[in-house]
Amino acid sequence: MGVQNLAVDWLERTLRFLEDGRRNLNLAGFVAEVEDGTKHTIVASAVCQVFAGPYPTIIDPVDRRDGYVWGVYVHPDYRRRGHAGRLVELCAGHLKDVGCTQALLNAAPMGKALYAKMGFEESNAMKLDLKKWQKRE
Repeated sequence: MGVQNLAVDWLERTLRFLEDGRRNLNLAGFVAEVEDGTKHTIVASAVCQVFAGPYPTIIDPVDRRDGYVWGVYVHPDYRRRGHAGRLVELCAGHLKDVGCTQALLNAAPMGKALYAKMGFEESNAMKLDLKKWQKRE
């Protein structure tokens, strides 16, 4: 994901984030595991929650309540076996169960075909690397 340096207190920040998400945003995480004899190994994960911003929610949730799917990851040795699709389905089900009317996600290029096949529509999300960006004079 391009992360090079973690903050010294990354674990505490992460635990607070997850606790707040569970308490306020119906955050749920799902994993896929494989069994090898008596050993179980987690090979994939996905997380979802009620979308929390960056703008105020002013639309009646009956009409629109966004959910967000993030953290979809499958270990390279276990890709193309259906794990990501199944986990995203579990996320979609959870989001629907908590009253969301649509699910959003930011897809890596590798995942776009899968998500399109599942019914996700492409959107116009774009990003600007502000470390490289220069103001116009």
